[in-house]
Formats: sequence, C-alpha cells, structure tokens
Amino acid sequence: MREGIFVNGAHSYGTFGLKCIYRNIGEPPKDDYTERVPYSNNVYDFGGLYGEQTYGERKLSYTFEFTCFDKKFAESKIMDIKKWLHWTGSETFHDDLTPDYHYKAREPSISWTENHGIYKISVSFPAAPETWPNVTESSPTEYIFPDINGDGKVNAIDASMILAAYSAISTGEDPGLTEEQLDACDANRDGLIDARDASLVLTFYSLVSVGLYDGSPASWSEFMNDRKNGVI
Repeated sequence: MREGIFVNGAHSYGTFGLKCIYRNIGEPPKDDYTERVPYSNNVYDFGGLYGEQTYGERKLSYTFEFTCFDKKFAESKIMDIKKWLHWTGSETFHDDLTPDYHYKAREPSISWTENHGIYKISVSFPAAPETWPNVTESSPTEYIFPDINGDGKVNAIDASMILAAYSAISTGEDPGLTEEQLDACDANRDGLIDARDASLVLTFYSLVSVGLYDGSPASWSEFMNDRKNGVI
C-alpha cells in the first residue's frame, strides 16, 4: 500500500500518506483507420499507411485511501491533494510498481467519497501512449544508507525528505540539507535525486516492516544487491 505514484513534485504516500488500494494501467487504444471497400466484404486497415501504427491516450486510474475522523483536517487534506493534481500540459509520471519506466500524464479527473471516516479518492490520468525507460541505475561497490534525518532508521520520513529535496532542486530552490544528506538522498547512486530514490526507500521500508530485512545499513546493501540481481 506504500507503493504509489510520483507526479508534479510529490508522492501519493510519501507526501500525503495515501494508501493505493487500486490501480489500472490501461493500454493505449489503436487508432482505427479502417475502410470497407464499397460493394465488397473486404476491410482495409490504413493505420500504418504513413509509417508506424498510431495510438490514442492511455488511462492511468487509481484509488487512494486515508482514514481521518477530523472533518476540518480531512477537508484541508483533500484541498491540498486537489492542488497537487492540478497542472497545465503534461507532467512526468512515475508509478512505483514500474520503477524502470515512466509516463507523460495530463491533469486527471478526481472524485472522492467518505464512509465513517474512511476517505477514498479516485483519479484517472489521460497519458501519452508511449512508455519511457528511466536512466539505467549504476552498479556501485557500496551503497550509502539513506537515513536522511539521522535517526538510525530508513522509513517514510526519509522518503518524504528525498521527495522534498527533489522538488526543491527541480525548482531551483535550496533543499536545506547538508552535503552528506544530499549524498544519502541518491539512494540508487545514479548521480540524481528523484522519485526513484524515494520509491526505493519506501520499498525497503515495507520489506523491513514484514521482516524480510532487519533495517540495518548492511541490510540496505543486501536489499540493493538483491534488487540488482533480480531477487526482488
């Protein structure tokens, strides 16, 4: 449930604490350029007449959930989420479920429901038909433990700090972190601070929560090597 989406400078779980309870990554529909020959049963497809087949926008649909019994706080949170999901044009869109690829998405349609303090927010993003690969991760000999706040643990707080640093750097602002903290933010050691680093931290945190790793610096390196070798 901690796996979510990163778009427009924020992460659904790391920034807003939204649990993803449903996702549907739609395939782009093929543009239909078929014509039937008059007085014949033959139908010809002209979709690739001038090159490759063309496709329409895909749909990226999600339902997120959070629990809150303070109506004022919930109202404020929903307003913040709506502001987050409002933009003009297309934004780079990352889904933690596909960490090696990203999409280009336009502003989504949004609806929400409430039932006894459980709020569900449904969003549907129109997205370009293409799927773009992310930059290939490097393979360092050692991994730096991404404990950004220095409390000895790697968890959602560190992921949020990485996302905040990414957002600040993207807009030319000072992220307010030391050089050591910024170095630790680059969890995958590819020379960049971005959503993929936060996604790795959240994935590690979730696996520690279920006992697959002990949460130590050594287990972080073990996790990264397991990931590199396709174990997880």
